[in-house]
Amino acid sequence: MVLLKYLFGFLIFLSLSVNAQELNNMVIYGRVLEKTTGKPIENANVYILNSLKGSSTDKNGNYKISNMPFGKFIIVASHINYVFQKKLVNIISKETTVDFNLRKKIYELPQITVSGESEEEWKEKFNFFRDRFIGTSENAKYTKILNPYQINFYKMDNGWLKAEVNGPIIVENRALGYKIQYFLDIFEADKMNTKYSGQPHFEELTPDSEEEKNAWKENRIEAYCGSLRHFLHCISKQYLIDLKKYKGNINNENNDDHEMSFVENQGFEVFIDKNPFSSGIDKIVYPVNTDYLLSPGPVKSELYLKFDSYLVVRYNRQAEEPSYLDWVGENRNVYVKESFITLNKDSVLIDTKGKFYDPFGIHTYGYWAFERLADELPFEFSVPDTMAENITWVNSRP
Repeated sequence: MVLLKYLFGFLIFLSLSVNAQELNNMVIYGRVLEKTTGKPIENANVYILNSLKGSSTDKNGNYKISNMPFGKFIIVASHINYVFQKKLVNIISKETTVDFNLRKKIYELPQITVSGESEEEWKEKFNFFRDRFIGTSENAKYTKILNPYQINFYKMDNGWLKAEVNGPIIVENRALGYKIQYFLDIFEADKMNTKYSGQPHFEELTPDSEEEKNAWKENRIEAYCGSLRHFLHCISKQYLIDLKKYKGNINNENNDDHEMSFVENQGFEVFIDKNPFSSGIDKIVYPVNTDYLLSPGPVKSELYLKFDSYLVVRYNRQAEEPSYLDWVGENRNVYVKESFITLNKDSVLIDTKGKFYDPFGIHTYGYWAFERLADELPFEFSVPDTMAENITWVNSRP
């Protein structure tokens, strides 16, 4: 009986292990063709955006990306002579086919006109774009755009600056150790507001020394901890923990004694506020039971995020950077990283790893609005919960 008991337990463990491996060993494959002729395009890049994964096409236009996990992803096909194409793919089976049909780029001869814009004016627009796109954080100091003259700037009728690019923006981040191809969809900004969306593809850089390698490792951990993705992962896990604990009845009034133990142990404090931007000195915020923010999504790994007003999220393991204080332009009485979020729609779909798919579904303010591309990480990178729970930070970089 004892032997059978252990054997049964081993078989269950083996079954769970095999199932977990299958969920992370899915394959995407397909072809990249020219739209007008149907001919295959060789050496086209096919990337999973917000990740490190990618491939290229052979002479027949075929590509294959292995070891994909279960879930939703944005995939892009790109070639220097063609307009890139993005698609949202939902990986739910062992093999998924995604084909692309790319349009050829039209290269027009430049018109012989006299432009009234000087080099200084272009640089002013570029520097404005760079600060809004890459950011002004400590990581941004070590991040640069490698193809700046591929970006075109326009003044819109409403006075906003618009940026367009015929291909990916190439960025090198020496703070986190990534080369990034950013596929920009939209960028519009004025002095107070920025509206942009797009997705990066990451590639690991080779460190110049062991010291730089270790610095990248530390900086990546610091960039993840306290981020929006870290927070969304934490409230998702809290919800699943309590779903099991309260047997599916986690939002019942009898559970008001609930403590956000996992969320708090990860360093977050969460409040609700009707107007976090009011000028009153005595601000009233109310602690939030994060279970009330979430409800089941279409599949087990996805949840709907829904709330009214604003969430105030404080990450008490890190102090604000001095450059943030310059950016926010006011005296602060909160000395930890504080962010605000509101929803631009009734609810937003997120997954348990902290991803969300609607680029304008969640509107960020405060620290999460301050962090831009220089602080982003690929989806493959995350910090184990046990490490994030026990980590302590020095308030300034060495």
